[in-house]
Formats: sequence, C-alpha cells, structure tokens
Amino acid sequence: RRGGPDPAWMRTNLVTRQVPLLGRVRCHRMVVGDLAAAMAALQRRKLDPLVDAADFRRRGGCWSQRLLRDRDGRLTRHAWGIAVAVGLAVDPTQRRPAVDQRLVKAMAGHGFTLGGGFGGSDRADFEWVGAGA
Repeated sequence: RRGGPDPAWMRTNLVTRQVPLLGRVRCHRMVVGDLAAAMAALQRRKLDPLVDAADFRRRGGCWSQRLLRDRDGRLTRHAWGIAVAVGLAVDPTQRRPAVDQRLVKAMAGHGFTLGGGFGGSDRADFEWVGAGA
C-alpha cells in the first residue's frame, strides 16, 4: 500500500518484546524469538561488545514507520519487521569494512543472513530468512 502499512497486518504480525542486549524491540512475530536467542547467545559468549544497542534503537530497530520505503519508494525489509542492524564493522577505515565473523556466525545460527545491498557498507545489517541461514 502506498499510504502505509495495513493496520490489520500490523496487529497480526508485529509484536513488541524484551530482547537481551537490545531492550524492547518491535519485530515480526516470526523473527523476535530468533533475535532474542541470537542476542542471548552473544551475551553468553561475552560477545555483547559486538552489538551496538544504542545504534539499533537510533536506526529504528526491526520495524519503524520511517524505515518503510527505500530511496526508490520500494518497501524495505524493515517494513516487514525482519531486518536488524545490530553491530558495526570491525574496522571502518578499511576500504571494504569487514563485519566480525563471530557476530555473523551467531546471527546465522538463529536464522539471520548478513545483508547484501540493503544496508550501508559500514554496518552489520542482517535479514531474517529463517532456519538454516
């Protein structure tokens, strides 16, 4: 829909939950459990410094009204509540910044794949694709 998300779809699919490391998040109901499990796994492994919760909140979290369309007017992955930006590149001074592979592995273990082209090159942008990512 051009005018915004369907309220019935939002009521059915978007939930707000408390997630380790990130606090309160609003995501698609199918994503929030995997996101919480990934964050808990990072916390258990003492890898929480790889997660930038403040940046996650500043950028709108999983779902935000302001993140619904990209520059070309297409729906973003945030419009569905399935995209998260949870970390920073290891070294932003590199020509092509590399995301810490421990973060990539932890997220993949819970259904997230590192975004290709939907995030900035200096971010750890992930998209939920489900089990077996």
